[in-house]
Amino acid sequence: MIMTLLVLGTLDAVRARSVSLASTLVGVWQDNRYLASGWSDVYIFFPDGTFRFHYNQMNCTKRKLSYGGKWKLSGNHVQLTVTDEELLTNVAPDPDEGPDCITGDTVIKKLRTPRHEGFSVTGVTVLPIEAGAESEPLIRAQFGRRAFWRHRSDPREYD
Repeated sequence: MIMTLLVLGTLDAVRARSVSLASTLVGVWQDNRYLASGWSDVYIFFPDGTFRFHYNQMNCTKRKLSYGGKWKLSGNHVQLTVTDEELLTNVAPDPDEGPDCITGDTVIKKLRTPRHEGFSVTGVTVLPIEAGAESEPLIRAQFGRRAFWRHRSDPREYD
């Protein structure tokens, strides 16, 4: 069953349009309105039902880089089944980034037992395109208690 919701947006005036929440979720979602040289926490949802979550790239001491698996929508609730984690191993100080940063080898570790997570999606809003900025309208939504912005509808642009 496809859930339809009313998405409000403003370009020149407020207008309403009906869209599928599942198709709206597909894309690159960051917990920051603006993209910079490195991303903040990011969900990437693919149309085949897979996802990847990348931790903030500005934290250069982290050893867990990302995790991924399958996603599905039940009403307005996103259910995640985490099947793997991307980890930093054989860590050492990163001479290029300074003494507080680490570097190492990245490995994808399959989880023996999948982990289940989830959140409700609420407050889906289309934002106006800023002059000289995005090529497509930003969509803002609450993922649980955190705000996320969809920066790209094509998830292949950032994975």
